[in-house]
Amino acid sequence: MNGQDHDAQHLITNRIYHEDTLLTQRTYNFLTLNVFLGAALIVGFDQSKQQVTATGYFVAIIGVIVAALQVALGRRAATAISFWRTYIRQAEKHTGLHLDHLLFQFYDKGEVKTPYGTITMASPGRPVTKTFPWNLMPSTNILYGVLLPWLVETVWFAVLVASLCQTNARWLAIIALIVWILGFWITWVWPLPSQPEDAPASRAPGAA
Repeated sequence: MNGQDHDAQHLITNRIYHEDTLLTQRTYNFLTLNVFLGAALIVGFDQSKQQVTATGYFVAIIGVIVAALQVALGRRAATAISFWRTYIRQAEKHTGLHLDHLLFQFYDKGEVKTPYGTITMASPGRPVTKTFPWNLMPSTNILYGVLLPWLVETVWFAVLVASLCQTNARWLAIIALIVWILGFWITWVWPLPSQPEDAPASRAPGAA
């Protein structure tokens, strides 16, 4: 491996760390903002009438919008991280220095061979990706980048629907419920962003 290959592999690894850190910071900021929104919702609750005021509705709508944007950002970040991890696997194949993908191979198999030896599980058990919740959602980035904000968005929709039903504005509650169903469809069912993969040479762009 020459110095140029080493530098390229180092740059790609740094991009992975950058995207991971960026997603983590966005998640922290998102959760912090929702703490303040939750406090504002309490302020916007009329204790005497036991119902949400106009301020409370406004806060709930803001919560829905912010959560929906966080879901979109989470999808984009997860795709970017997946791209760089695919790229680093290609670089590792080229340089022969396998580092990043070995951890994920250990998560999946429970055993991995490194250039210096073999790493196995210290005690009997199942690999990480064979245990809950990683058997259902193996990507950490999807877990806290998409699932978490979607759950928060669902909570805000529940606040809206419950408050509207309490004020007998049931048609608005039905509209809010329909919007939530559309959001669920777009988040989990609608054609999702394509994830990068290491294509064989015959499938590479421009290949004969």
